[in-house]
Amino acid sequence: MQPILRLLLLALCVLGLTACLDPQQAEDPPVDACAAVTCAGHGTCDEVDATCACEEGYAGDDCSTCEVGFHRDATDACVVDASCATDDPCLNGACDDTGGVLTCDCDPGWDGEDCRACAAGWHDDGDGGCALDQECLGTSCSGDDAGACDDTDGVVTCTCNPGYSGEHCATCDVGFHVDATGACVVDADCATDDPCLHGACDDTGGVISCACEPGWDGVACDACDAGWHDDGNGGCALDQECLPNSCSGADAGVCDDTDGVVSCTCSPGYTGDACEACDVGFHVDATGTCVVDADCATDDPCVQGTCDDTGGVISCGCEPGWAGDTCDTCAAGFHDDGVGGCALNQECTTASCSGAAAGSCDDTGGVVSCTCNPGYAGDDCEVCDTGYHPDATGACAVDASCLTDNVCIQGACDDTGGVISCACEPGWAGATCEDCAAGWHDDTLGGCDLDWQCLDSTCSGADAGACDDTDGVIACTCNPGYTGDY
Repeated sequence: MQPILRLLLLALCVLGLTACLDPQQAEDPPVDACAAVTCAGHGTCDEVDATCACEEGYAGDDCSTCEVGFHRDATDACVVDASCATDDPCLNGACDDTGGVLTCDCDPGWDGEDCRACAAGWHDDGDGGCALDQECLGTSCSGDDAGACDDTDGVVTCTCNPGYSGEHCATCDVGFHVDATGACVVDADCATDDPCLHGACDDTGGVISCACEPGWDGVACDACDAGWHDDGNGGCALDQECLPNSCSGADAGVCDDTDGVVSCTCSPGYTGDACEACDVGFHVDATGTCVVDADCATDDPCVQGTCDDTGGVISCGCEPGWAGDTCDTCAAGFHDDGVGGCALNQECTTASCSGAAAGSCDDTGGVVSCTCNPGYAGDDCEVCDTGYHPDATGACAVDASCLTDNVCIQGACDDTGGVISCACEPGWAGATCEDCAAGWHDDTLGGCDLDWQCLDSTCSGADAGACDDTDGVIACTCNPGYTGDY
């Protein structure tokens, strides 16, 4: 190398404008300008000026932020913002697309991601709505694990178990969070349970997660990241020669360390400096391999639900009453209705079948059926059978018949409606026409004669009115509150 050139490189090194090279290395080829530029795995580096040309949806000098109109999804990828105006999924609630992610604010009595299901303490009313529970059902207090139900006063009240809160024990109490099984468990605390060996502990939401330091990976930041290796002293060093995991394994990419710097040529579906991420249009499957994204437009398996291919993995949002990976079976609390649908399970209560006096209830298979007692009829044993009528207590009693049970002594028998009544002849009164009517008296021969002189009973007694027979004709002057000829 020429002396003048050596002095020029030394000056640039002192000024910090270029790397300081060993004199023996000064004649090596210049380092690739893009070697240290990753574009966050979502762009292409321009070797002329080491700037990033970002993929669609990504922005920033290093492609590390989302473009306007895009947001981060669950896989940390930038995806197109959703809009309530075109994609409103909220069946019984208000749609909110703040941040480009659709959420639903459900109407009272409704719950679920799309407000499709009845909330805890409410039940399907059979007409497409949700009604407030007035008697304890299996879901009234969000299940036995969440709280105890009491309907003594005809209103459902819940006593929540530890960790649960809300009118129907449907939310977790302060200091608790929902675990993977849906139960409320005690919040974890970094101050007492920090598992992060080489990273920062975060207990937001009561669940501990670790933000690993550079070079570290794993749930507890206890393993070297892809492109790094164990340095033998308890740390992780950046790979400068190809190791088995330098490019995230042979399936992910091919490693080259020809120039003493590890570079990776990623296999289809992989991207990143160490081929550690899935490329656009690919996602990580259960084995950790990057596979082609699934697409609802061509591979919709959801029999009774809405297909979602967010993140490249198909999932089904089942309609009310349906469950299973493809929404092809009846959900818990529902049963096959025999015509290709799922109906809400019913259960016997004290009021089912109009009470024990009217019929017996059976809810085997989730459908309430009634066997009516003698005298009762109807799906719920709610009416009297033919030949029966409601008595004074509301019970169904056998109809009476004038042919066999005529009790009318001096009158005509009427058994309309199954109850006997008597239309008395003139001068007779009483339920069976056995007494003389007011203004008439016993003639001692088994009959009743019209009064022609005042008797004690002529004007229905002294309390009812005053009698006058001055002209040989009975006349009654009624006391206040009484009326009629007698």
